[in-house]
This record gives sequence, structure tokens and C-alpha cells, in this order.
Amino acid sequence: MALKRPQRIQKVEILWLGPSSNKLFGRGNWRARKAWNDEGHKQTWLAVRAQKIKPVDYLVDLEFFPYMTGSGTLRDSGNNSLSAKIIEDGLVKSKILVDDAPKYVNRFICNPAKRSPKGKPWDFIEVLMIEVL
Repeated sequence: MALKRPQRIQKVEILWLGPSSNKLFGRGNWRARKAWNDEGHKQTWLAVRAQKIKPVDYLVDLEFFPYMTGSGTLRDSGNNSLSAKIIEDGLVKSKILVDDAPKYVNRFICNPAKRSPKGKPWDFIEVLMIEVL
């Protein structure tokens, strides 16, 4: 029996948590959406450069883990989808993902938000890029 090679997994922590998806469907206008996109793409680029994330040219699952500060209501997983999509596009713009087409991204998984851990008093999203074997 041949040995399977280990599954490749990369984690990137992006120091940005965009608006709730409710804002997009509520009162957001195109200027606000462009500003959210630009900021999310910039923060993604900064994170992948600082954390030396290697480009991915194989099929992956993207799993998003948002963390929030404060004592307010935590977002449910659906309300994190806008931030996750902006980050996915940022990974493509940063040349970490070749494309976000089904040939490269198998699944797109948004988890509900959790409280930021001690020692990290800011909002952020961890993204796992998990190779599909």
C-alpha cells in the first residue's frame, strides 16, 4: 500500500473584519461597498506578505473563523459571508489563490464569530486553506 502524502494546510490571520452582510442588503451604497472591498483587499495583502503565505495552485477548502471584541452580540455565520468573500477576492488579488473558481476553491465555509482570545484585543478573521485530497 502506497503512503499518502500529508495534506497541505495554510493559515492566515487577517486583522480586519468587514461589515455584517446585513449592511450590504440594508443601507449600504456602492461607495461604501467599494471602500469595504478596498480595505479588505489591502488587509489581506498585508497579512499574506507579513505571514509569508505561499501561493496555492491546488484545490482547497476555505474555512473562515471570525473573532470579535467587545460584549455585543456575536455575528452568526451568514453575517460573516461578506467579509469572507472580500477576503477570498483579496487572496486572488494577492496571488495566493490562482482564482476563486470551482477548479481552485472546493468549499467556502463561514463559521459563527467567537470572542477574540486574550492577548488579541482586536477583530480579525483566521482563514484556513485546506488542500482537498
